[in-house]
Amino acid sequence: MAVTIESLINGYGQLNYHALKDFVSENSLSDFTAQTPHPFLVGKALYEGELKKKIGGTLSNTSTMKFSVADLRIPPDSEAIDTATEQDSFDYSQNKELKKQKDKDDITHHVYVLRKKSHSISDADNIISIGRNGMNDIVLTDSVISNKHAQIIITNGMYFITDLNSTNGTKVNLKPVIPGSRVQLQLNATIDFGRVGFIFAHPLQLYRFIRKELLF
Repeated sequence: MAVTIESLINGYGQLNYHALKDFVSENSLSDFTAQTPHPFLVGKALYEGELKKKIGGTLSNTSTMKFSVADLRIPPDSEAIDTATEQDSFDYSQNKELKKQKDKDDITHHVYVLRKKSHSISDADNIISIGRNGMNDIVLTDSVISNKHAQIIITNGMYFITDLNSTNGTKVNLKPVIPGSRVQLQLNATIDFGRVGFIFAHPLQLYRFIRKELLF
């Protein structure tokens, strides 16, 4: 059976970068973009390390993305098993400081996908929930992340982010997001959930960057 982007997404909404590189090496740009209709959250450590430093440039946008709410929802029979539970994923009682750093490093070296779980903390098809609770669509297992930290809302082909009164806040391009307000996300924007940072990256540009990296 052919490997798909959907099959590479784990219960955290996360793509392993090395698996993603293998996928890109074996698939065309048209195949990749057909399966990735929305921007990615690319961990800053990955972006600054394996992408930007090796290749140069930015993940800037070159075209307008079209959005369909139906593209967000993953069928229940194809969704990865969600292992992110409160009991087994967020136990910080031992080696707390080491675990904090490891969690941050793990998160910021990965790519996260805007997609809905079959059993999401939010029922709305156009809302991507982000937080530490395992029922979120994107699960960030860092202790500074609130259980219900933020949401990305898609409306009329545009992307907005709102902070859900999280403990450590959300920033877009280093500017705090006022809880309850909506800030529009532009492609290549930086998004920080507490100390955990991402780049809001266009699939076309991410594919091209990975292809260039494969040549090094």
